[in-house]
Amino acid sequence: MRLELKGVSHAYAGVKALAGVDLEVPEGSFTAIFGQNGAGKSTIAKIAGGMLRPTEGTVSIDGRPLPRRLRAGLAKRGVALIPEGRRLFSDLSIADNLRLGAYAMRLSRGELATRMDRAMELMPPELRRRTKERAGVLSGGERQMVAIARAMMADPSLVIVDEPSLGLAPIIVEAVYDNLLRLHGEGVTVVVIEQEAASALPVCSHVLVVRRGEIVLRCDKAENEVTLDDLTALYFGERHLV
Repeated sequence: MRLELKGVSHAYAGVKALAGVDLEVPEGSFTAIFGQNGAGKSTIAKIAGGMLRPTEGTVSIDGRPLPRRLRAGLAKRGVALIPEGRRLFSDLSIADNLRLGAYAMRLSRGELATRMDRAMELMPPELRRRTKERAGVLSGGERQMVAIARAMMADPSLVIVDEPSLGLAPIIVEAVYDNLLRLHGEGVTVVVIEQEAASALPVCSHVLVVRRGEIVLRCDKAENEVTLDDLTALYFGERHLV
C-alpha cells in the first residue's frame, strides 16, 4: 500500500506545524520519519492515519483520496494508526481492547476469533495469559504490544506507528521492533515516527527527516546510507535538503 502527501500544511491555533510537505511512502517499504520534538512528524502521522484533516494539500492511499469518514474509512481501506501514547482503554480488558480494533470491520464471530488468534501471536506468552486483565494495569511496553496487536485486528496493509520506543527500556524497544519487522515480512507497509533514531535506522528501508514542518531529507537506503551523525546534523540545521 502506497501513501502520498502533496503540498500538505497544517496549523494549530494559527501556528503552522507543517508547511507544504510532499512525501511518498512506497508500497512494501519500512519507512522511518525522524525529527526532533515539535518538528511536525506526529502531525504527519495524524493526518496520514485519519486523526486530522490537513489545512492545505492532499493525502492519497494507492492513488485514491482520503475517505470522508476518516478513521472508519481508512480502517476499511487497510490503514491502521498506532498513536503516540498507545491510547488503550484502561478500564477495558486486554481482550476487549483487541476486539475494538476490528469494530469498523463488522466481522462475523468466527472471523473475529481468527483475527484475535493472529493478533495475540504478536504478544508475549505471559501477556496472552492475562487477556482478562484491565489494560490500565499494564506496563508501557505491554501497552505498546497490545496497541500493535489491536491494530492488526483490522488486517491492515499499512501500519503507522507514532513514537513506538517512547519511554520504553531498550530490551522492550527491541521486542517492539521485532514485531514490526515481522509484520513487514508479511507484506505490511510500515511507517514509524521516531525522535530517537537508534532502533529504527538500522532496520528501515527508507528515511525521511522533518525539521520545522518541512522535509529536509528523503533517502532510499538501498541507494544512499544514512548514519546517526547525518541525522543529528539534520536535526540541528547543520545540513540542508538532500
